[in-house]
Amino acid sequence: MTEGRTTAELQAELDKTREAARESRAALLNILEDLTAAKEQIEAARAYDDALVAGIADGVIALDRTGRITRINAAAERLLGVRAADLIGKDLAAAVPMLDENGNPVPREQRHYLRALKGEAVTDDSHSYRRADGSTFAVSIHSAPIHDGETSGVVQIFRDVTKERQLDRAKSEFVSLASHQLRAPLNSLGWYTELLLTDPDHPLTAKQREYVGEIRRTNKRMTELIDAFLNVSRLEMGVFPNRPEPIQMISLVKNVLDEFTEQIRARKLTVTETYDPRIGTVLIDPKLFGLVIQNLVSNSVKYTQAGGTVSVSVDGADHMLRITVSDTGIGIPQAQQSRVFEKLFRADNAQTMEPEGTGLGLYIVRTIVTQAGGTASFTSTEGKGSTFTVTVPSGTVG
Repeated sequence: MTEGRTTAELQAELDKTREAARESRAALLNILEDLTAAKEQIEAARAYDDALVAGIADGVIALDRTGRITRINAAAERLLGVRAADLIGKDLAAAVPMLDENGNPVPREQRHYLRALKGEAVTDDSHSYRRADGSTFAVSIHSAPIHDGETSGVVQIFRDVTKERQLDRAKSEFVSLASHQLRAPLNSLGWYTELLLTDPDHPLTAKQREYVGEIRRTNKRMTELIDAFLNVSRLEMGVFPNRPEPIQMISLVKNVLDEFTEQIRARKLTVTETYDPRIGTVLIDPKLFGLVIQNLVSNSVKYTQAGGTVSVSVDGADHMLRITVSDTGIGIPQAQQSRVFEKLFRADNAQTMEPEGTGLGLYIVRTIVTQAGGTASFTSTEGKGSTFTVTVPSGTVG
């Protein structure tokens, strides 16, 4: 017998130890059951996610924070002509080559998933992917960051848009062909109209001049519409190339403003011009950016009430050129501002004020500026006016 302790005391202590062991065992069993249930839930959720991703018709690729592929669905395997096992663990840029519009490889540092890794969702419709067998297909890609407190990866969804791109090109070619065919008779009509109005040997009566004047105005509107369609089709087909050359930027802006002298005078508008003294010769395409300025000024003049103000400013620094056109016009309704740069879109108040607009001007502005590597933005308050700003690389500013 242990010194100082009775048999009963030892038995009681042993019973306590056994009870504690039973409680510990029960607790461990409960924890094991909870872990098993949690594991089953995780496995069920993963199976559901796997089934969900597998059922998506578009290609899905998941990347880790370094840009390496962690997951790929069956649609992506089919589109790329590879097995998932051959891509898992590889960097996306190395595993899936991307080509630009000219068929040249896109460097890794220009791949959009790198921007997504920095927290920015990116959509791209202008590139192609190369399959394992060397063939290519036009691709529409959306890359979105995966957030887990911080950006821990990227999920990329893509689909083959070869047919859509071919259809778009066919439509653009048709519009271009139709526009060319329409322009010739319109030019002829305009020429004969001018002859009627200016022929000194056969002067028109006042009523005849009124009728012929209306024909001339209608012909001018039709010609402008045809020109807009031609410009859009050329831009979309890539046959309106950007050919930069040294030009005097201020002279380009002033020449464009001169084209609107008649409309500005008729509406009694005040035009202010502000030019950065650093702006001298810049390296841009005068034809393309003449169109940009022309469309911005046209919008401001067209949608500013009599007695209002149109302001044009140009400044530049660090090889970037910024052109701003603002007005005190009708502005753009807040609910419709997200559609301003869409093709053929016109705000409700614009249609009321000028029923015959094309809805192509701002689309042309954004397309030209984007293709030149720049940005187009605006601010607007309905009833108070709008400010449009385009910023583009200008080669050299000085």
